[in-house]
Amino acid sequence: LFEDVQIEGEQVQRMFEIETQVVDRIDHTFNSLANNNLNDTMKFLTIWSLTLAVPTIITGFYGMNVKLPLAGMQYAWMLTLGISVALIVAMLIMLKVWRKM
Repeated sequence: LFEDVQIEGEQVQRMFEIETQVVDRIDHTFNSLANNNLNDTMKFLTIWSLTLAVPTIITGFYGMNVKLPLAGMQYAWMLTLGISVALIVAMLIMLKVWRKM
């Protein structure tokens, strides 16, 4: 009877070790998936923060008390808007090309 109990105890110990290994592997897999999702989210947020920074920088020049070229034009805001859109599109294309490398 004692030998049977000892054998059962060893089997339980082996099963516990196997279950622990399985749980560790599942945990590592879940962490890898979570990290990949976080990386994708951070890439997305970084690209959009760079994109939204361009118009802020360009229009910020017009808030300064210095004489700027083309500031006396009647439709200078359209030119500023056009430059902002062109730079945003160029930056997004550049980031897309860089991402494929």
